[in-house]
Amino acid sequence: MLNQVWEFLQYPVNQKLEINKQVRTTLFFKLLALTVFFSIILGLLINSISIVFNIDFGTHAVGELFKTYSPAMLFFLAVIVAPVIEELLFRAPLTVFKNPTYFKYAYYISIILFGTLHIFNFDTLNEQYWAVPLLVSPQLSAGVFLGYTRTSLGLLWSILLHAAHNLVLVGPVFIYLLLDIPLE
Repeated sequence: MLNQVWEFLQYPVNQKLEINKQVRTTLFFKLLALTVFFSIILGLLINSISIVFNIDFGTHAVGELFKTYSPAMLFFLAVIVAPVIEELLFRAPLTVFKNPTYFKYAYYISIILFGTLHIFNFDTLNEQYWAVPLLVSPQLSAGVFLGYTRTSLGLLWSILLHAAHNLVLVGPVFIYLLLDIPLE
């Protein structure tokens, strides 16, 4: 599966896979596992670099959201609103590009714009602007998988993948909040 996504990243094509629902579902869960895996690995890498080199990348806005909004509202925003809006904005237009050359550029630009948008997750960068590509690498990685999903399976599947990805990554925090366990 990773080889297919890697090949797609190198030579993206606007071609929906003609597969049955069971195969689509299996593919979806494989893509979810890969997307979450890479997000976690890249997040750990960012944290390790921060610790080893004693670099303060600034504060993450998500922490403030947890203090401001209820768990239900955060769930709604992270698992429903953000995936729908971001997929409509960044992945829905991909299939408009029928010309292979234009599609390739649209795919790469969608990944970069999606990653760049997430720099606003940081309240401050403490002038560590050189680190922006590193800090948004989990989102860049997710953008690769979401674009592949959008093109291969369809828009609804990319929205579902995005929602499931966010749920898996933020779900444990929701559980802590619902059980009223302090996060710090």
